[in-house]
Amino acid sequence: MSVVGKEIVEPRDVLIDPVVLNFFKAKTNLKEKDIETGIITHMKEFLLELGSGFKFIDNQYQFNIASKKYFVDLVFYNEILKCYVLIELKSQPFQKDVIGQINTYLNYFKSNINKP
Repeated sequence: MSVVGKEIVEPRDVLIDPVVLNFFKAKTNLKEKDIETGIITHMKEFLLELGSGFKFIDNQYQFNIASKKYFVDLVFYNEILKCYVLIELKSQPFQKDVIGQINTYLNYFKSNINKP
């Protein structure tokens, strides 16, 4: 398969790395909500920045596990890779507990949302 003349061999072939969010115009000390709002406001530019085949599904995507509510900041679907891409925004330095949070989201999607 190829995208605009580029052969796709691995998932990273459809991703742009790094993602540069120029629409923030070098603002500092942004809160997670500010980043999310900026991405939603500039969705077209953000999708182009991500790479090929991305479709926006939802922000603050809610699901429940054992009566507890969880929220994924941004959910996309990649039509080329046929997979969901979950984005959890953090404005603070990485903390180990985020790994458990993200694994919860990924496992939920794997068990309840993904199609064979």
